Amino acid sequence: WDIKVAKDGEEALKVIESCFPDLIFISAVLPKVRTAEVIKNIKSKPELKGSKIILLATGIKDDVIEVEKKKKEVDEILCKPFSETKIVECIDNLIPAPSVEEVKKEEKKEEGLLDLVPKPEKKLTSEDLFGEIIEEKPQGPPKTEEKEKIDDLLHKTLSSIGVEKPKKTEAVPKIETDVDRKLTETLAGIQIPKAKKTAQFPKEEVKETPKPVEEPKKEIVEEKIIEKAPPKEEKKTEKIVPPEEKEERFGNYILIEKLGTGGMAEIYKAKMEGVEGFQKLVAIKRILPQFSHNKDFTSMFIDEAKVAAQLSHRNIVHIYDLGKIENSYFIAMEYMEGTDLRKVVHEAREKKEKIPIPIALFIASQVASALDYAHNKKDHNGKPLNIVHRDVSPQNILISKDGEIKICDFGIAKAASKASHTRAGSLKGKLQYMSPEQAWGKQIDYKSDIFSLGVVLYEMITGKHLFEGDSELSILEKVRHPKVEKISKFVKDCPQEIENLIEKALKENPDERYSDANSMKKDIEEILTRYEPRVSERTISDYLLYLEGKKDKFIEFKYTPVIKKEEIEEKPKEKKV
Repeated sequence: WDIKVAKDGEEALKVIESCFPDLIFISAVLPKVRTAEVIKNIKSKPELKGSKIILLATGIKDDVIEVEKKKKEVDEILCKPFSETKIVECIDNLIPAPSVEEVKKEEKKEEGLLDLVPKPEKKLTSEDLFGEIIEEKPQGPPKTEEKEKIDDLLHKTLSSIGVEKPKKTEAVPKIETDVDRKLTETLAGIQIPKAKKTAQFPKEEVKETPKPVEEPKKEIVEEKIIEKAPPKEEKKTEKIVPPEEKEERFGNYILIEKLGTGGMAEIYKAKMEGVEGFQKLVAIKRILPQFSHNKDFTSMFIDEAKVAAQLSHRNIVHIYDLGKIENSYFIAMEYMEGTDLRKVVHEAREKKEKIPIPIALFIASQVASALDYAHNKKDHNGKPLNIVHRDVSPQNILISKDGEIKICDFGIAKAASKASHTRAGSLKGKLQYMSPEQAWGKQIDYKSDIFSLGVVLYEMITGKHLFEGDSELSILEKVRHPKVEKISKFVKDCPQEIENLIEKALKENPDERYSDANSMKKDIEEILTRYEPRVSERTISDYLLYLEGKKDKFIEFKYTPVIKKEEIEEKPKEKKV
């Protein structure tokens, strides 16, 4: 078999178009171009009609495999994990071995070729087979000395490919086609690099059959032998050396790039590897070495995974795995290609601009949706988990390049049911985004998260921190006794509805705030309906491109004010009078 390997869907399409394979193994998950699109592309090409497709998948039960084969338009499905025997059996079913009659026909063809050269007295090795088959024309008496080296065979082979017998002009193309096939098989057997280049030369010579026989001999020998040597070293250095230098193996993962380091953990962009080339990009959060033996830190780290793993919401980062490798705990989570809200706010400041109000409101509504889900999450027995995030801050709000908004880092989330309980009096989280009760170290509930979201929304709209100070202590005092300046002081023509919304979220007394995150979300969405054009994930994506300088202008939003109740009441009175 001549095997080609592609690392992603895009490369796979290029490889398939260049070689028209008989058999294609394809993973159920591919980067760049989706598996379904690759299969559709293969099916659309007439020249690939005979190609068989084997899908490598997981989680498909035996009783539905036939249905899935038709649905996905593949010839066979191999469910992971599978053995080498299973692979061979699958290949044999799709591409059966040739019949006895076909084998005999091939043997006769080979005998016709072998009749052109002296028959060897001993059993042919792969090297002997390589040399003897190509010798279409006997050149002197057979060799008696045993010096059948690869270089001599190459010299004979390449120098005699262009020789054709004038008496059998019609048979020549057929012979050379068989020679080409046998040459490819033989080269593959002895594992000589660049075998494909050698196998292609007979095709070139077939086109040049009318040329004189004698003159091109030496030229071809020299050209082909010279071409074969250099690529051997190039291939080895390109394929083997770089991956070892750039990538770090970590269990079933390959750490590609460090994304950042936090207070107790470091985060990497990583590649998860499975059987038969299965790959998936993930984010690996690994506890820092200096804390790996600290029970408090490891307990908090494990709690994060346990809490977050119970949550499944489109605006919450998904957790895939919790593990321990070489005394180092790690969490494998959903990888989002994009940025975080802290960077977005910073980039807007760099442009001396503020985040457009509708953009800020849309982001806040998505976060509120995630918080409402987490606050009301119940366990398998229907008992409330009473989850509080406790760290709603810009750095924990992720924005993908496609405009998706997700909240992450439940590292200090407090769930009433978790095995390791955090003391109510201990201060954790980012000071500038804490609620007053959290800053005092009091018992907190989901209304603390509502306050924190209000602080984040305030910062997005005004471009300023709500609580600033020269030291942590001074910031802490301001958080404990919050004084909120009017947004209209920093933003001209700010709708009164937004002022009212943020004031309610930032009430010092928790009982005066929104009763739940869903109520806050509804008010945000009501205000959003008054802005045109409507904001979507695509709008967020375009705004990121604008901040990066990839768009010269960004859309301007128009606000339709609310008609006051007094105006509505006055009109009916006038009509009655």
